Amino acid sequence: MLETQSEQKPKAYILKKGYEDVADRLRWNGVLLEQLTNDTIIQVITTRILDYETVKYPYEKHYLHSKVKTKNDTAFWSFNRGDYIIQTGKSSDRFLIETLSPTGPDSYFNWNFFDAILQQKEGFSSYVFEDQAADLLSKDAKLKSNFEKMREAKMGNGEELSSRKQLNWIYRNSVHYEKEHNTLPVFKVL
Repeated sequence: MLETQSEQKPKAYILKKGYEDVADRLRWNGVLLEQLTNDTIIQVITTRILDYETVKYPYEKHYLHSKVKTKNDTAFWSFNRGDYIIQTGKSSDRFLIETLSPTGPDSYFNWNFFDAILQQKEGFSSYVFEDQAADLLSKDAKLKSNFEKMREAKMGNGEELSSRKQLNWIYRNSVHYEKEHNTLPVFKVL
């Protein structure tokens, strides 16, 4: 039995520049892409990849992803001159939804066109970040509370929580963590 999904159609999509393989494929399928003429900040829906599976062997030179789990959030995001805006309300809407939504079976995410987002490019050195982490916890009550809850939950389950794991949690939940990691470079304007 096929699983059915539905998704709300946005007013527009924004595709970050640098994904020319995707931009070309959209154009080849009759989709009009306009480029932003100025740097700007726009309120959008972001999509973060939480989990996915990948096949062991390639198909058509691609290691296909499946069983993609995502989380959407509303945020103000910085866009650059040259990023692509794609208006909806045209005959290509269904094609856009099926290829730009990462959970679609034939999405560009599932065909590896966005794999660069899956690699974390920045990190921290424990000996440098220890003092910053302590400072972050002392200045951010919500971060500290969430950190304590996480520690209690993990230790209550008998999980070993090394200092590196604790620092990693603080880093990933702080302003220092790169927000582009696991964030699809396709944004929805509602």
